[in-house]
Amino acid sequence: MADELPLPITKTPTMEENIPIIGEENEVHFKSYRELSYREHAPNDPYVHLYKNDKLIGKIKVWKDVEMKNREYICVNYEVLYLNTMTRRLKP
Repeated sequence: MADELPLPITKTPTMEENIPIIGEENEVHFKSYRELSYREHAPNDPYVHLYKNDKLIGKIKVWKDVEMKNREYICVNYEVLYLNTMTRRLKP
């Protein structure tokens, strides 16, 4: 019997790696801002998870407005949305 070669090690993508990043060039389709919510998923992470009607649609970068006492915001469809005006989700 010939020596068996070990199977190649493949990295299984985690859920986090499968979440698309929503960039400035991406358009998010929604009718009302009330459809959008967010969830922080890791401390000091520059991204939050963005939800539309309770469905995760991607990760989006959080910015700080230094002229507004470091209020955190995201840019959706080239519009500034302050996180303190959005619904914050505690659970996925």
